[in-house]
Amino acid sequence: NNRQDEDMFQIIVDSAANIPAELVKQYNIKVLSFVNYVNGEKLVCFDPELTYEEERAKAKTYYDAMRNGAEVKTSLISTGDFEVAFRKVMEAGEDVLYFSLSKNISGTYNSARIAMEELMENPPMGRKIRIIDALNASLAQGILAIYASEMRDRGMEIDEVYDILKTYPAKMNGVFTVGDLKYLAKTGRLSGSACAETSLRHKSYFCKADFDRCFSAEQFYIDGCCLLAVIHSLNHTNGILPDRKSTRLNSSHT
Repeated sequence: NNRQDEDMFQIIVDSAANIPAELVKQYNIKVLSFVNYVNGEKLVCFDPELTYEEERAKAKTYYDAMRNGAEVKTSLISTGDFEVAFRKVMEAGEDVLYFSLSKNISGTYNSARIAMEELMENPPMGRKIRIIDALNASLAQGILAIYASEMRDRGMEIDEVYDILKTYPAKMNGVFTVGDLKYLAKTGRLSGSACAETSLRHKSYFCKADFDRCFSAEQFYIDGCCLLAVIHSLNHTNGILPDRKSTRLNSSHT
């Protein structure tokens, strides 16, 4: 890679992007971790030293606790944490490109924005910061960072990458399944009719993730298989597959 030092930039995500540690290293992405509390015990969500198997075991323990009714509390990444992370990158002579969890379900984007504004008043080493609200979470957030890494490896500058990828969130759609609506209802992130259904017990719930506003769960358990509900959504939701030949589908499982 013959790119000049002044063109270098660091890609940063928060741990809601759910990028495995192995891929974080492969794509040279920096992760700022959320901290959750499970029944009062601190849990750092991302550990870069874990193997894939260890990450899966950690996730299983966490979600098993949730299924068993654990009290789970989440916290924001603070403005101070963002400022420290951004400053470190800038003082090393690199720009910052950060992909945020949707600002409409978390205050983390705002924390990062404030840190950016404060740093850019007198930017270390004259470097720049660019922030993209992924308007999503998990795979749909993490894949933006991977795309950015691939573009960086092709020699593209930060503003080229930013100008392209800032248009992607509006084109991305997310669907997911959960076994219980308890935590979504508790945070107020379910749309109206879904809230009335939280007392119902199904083996699975199928939800559409509109991270620009809220989650909707009007469509539930279909013919014993939530996978069928996902396929049904892809086939019947207007605009979700504007071009079946070129549309890229990705799936993840926890």
